[in-house]
Amino acid sequence: MTAEELLQRYAAGERDFSGTSLREVELEQASLIGINLRGADLIGGNLYGACLTKADLRGVNLRGSRLRGIRLHEADLSNADLRWANLSHAILAKTNLINANLFEANLTNAILIEANLTRSSLVGAILSNANLSKTNMYGTILEFADLTSANLSGAFHYSITVNSHIQGTIFENTIMPDGSTLTK
Repeated sequence: MTAEELLQRYAAGERDFSGTSLREVELEQASLIGINLRGADLIGGNLYGACLTKADLRGVNLRGSRLRGIRLHEADLSNADLRWANLSHAILAKTNLINANLFEANLTNAILIEANLTRSSLVGAILSNANLSKTNMYGTILEFADLTSANLSGAFHYSITVNSHIQGTIFENTIMPDGSTLTK
């Protein structure tokens, strides 16, 4: 399916595009509130600045996609493949990212307030200046992640408490779940 066809059908009131192949689609600045792209293939897509608030993106493949500044407030990205995706400046507040794969994703300056990252993989992810306050990170793997100047205040993360699954992670000027600042 082409971007033009998707936008026309969406404008006509259609919302269910589950399982659709949209590889390398160009949807920059598109407004697709409440869209269902469950299990869709958007590998390498450009959704720069798009609005997918309250979208169903469960199991979506966004590997290597350009998602800078995307608005995914209250979206469901559980089991999504976001490896190597650029999510810098993205708004992911109250987003469900359970079991999401964010391997080496760029989340610089992302807003993840009250997001659910339970059992997700942030191995090698860049989370510098990200706001993860009040985020559920139970079982999240943070190995080799960069949390420089990130805000984890009020976040629930069992692994940080017991010092496991954080090998090689950078905590420099990071606000920890208890409100203290961890400096190098």
